[in-house]
Amino acid sequence: MIVVGGSAVAAALAWLRTPSTAAARTILLAGGGAVVGVGAIGLQGHASALEWVLTPLVLGALSVLHARLLFAGDGPGRI
Repeated sequence: MIVVGGSAVAAALAWLRTPSTAAARTILLAGGGAVVGVGAIGLQGHASALEWVLTPLVLGALSVLHARLLFAGDGPGRI
């Protein structure tokens, strides 16, 4: 699951860079981050229900925030 989520995030950053697909990019980034979160929490031995809920939500939100900060304005990811 971690590989699938990481691939979705990479696809969002690589192929969907046009302004017309901003909503699709955001959805793909959040979904990919959430899938990575589910895969990561699945590797834990005794994860609680709260961790199963919060981890995908937090990683989904952080993946979108990270991409926006990295590729905003004169950020390091601008080409």
